[in-house]
Amino acid sequence: MFTNISGKGFQLTFNNGNTISVQFGAGNYCEHYNEFPDTKPVNIFSYRKESKDAEIAVWNKSVY
Repeated sequence: MFTNISGKGFQLTFNNGNTISVQFGAGNYCEHYNEFPDTKPVNIFSYRKESKDAEIAVWNKSVY
């Protein structure tokens, strides 16, 4: 199952309960960490965010 996280990245959860999260927007641990989130509505069809790096996390829901 893919999940879009506020247009800042995504999570992918597998049937075995493992989840990987890849985030690269404002406030995430990446080159955009010190940016403030956009508060204006964004045209999702023309919005594009690039990053040289990304915040990556992996967890299993059965552990929590």
